[in-house]
Amino acid sequence: MGTEKERFKDEFRQRVYKFALDIIRYVEQLPKEQTSRIISASCYGVQPALVPM
Repeated sequence: MGTEKERFKDEFRQRVYKFALDIIRYVEQLPKEQTSRIISASCYGVQPALVPM
C-alpha cells in the first residue's frame, strides 16, 4: 500500500476523471441550439463557431 500522499493523488485523479465524464454527459444532453453550443464550447475550452444553424 502506498503512502497517504500517493493515495490522495490516486483518489483525486479518479474524482477529476469522473467529474470530466459527468461534464461530457451533461453537455451531450443539452438541446442542439446555439446557446447550448456556446455553453458546451466554453466547457471544452474552445472558441465556439458563431454561425447560424
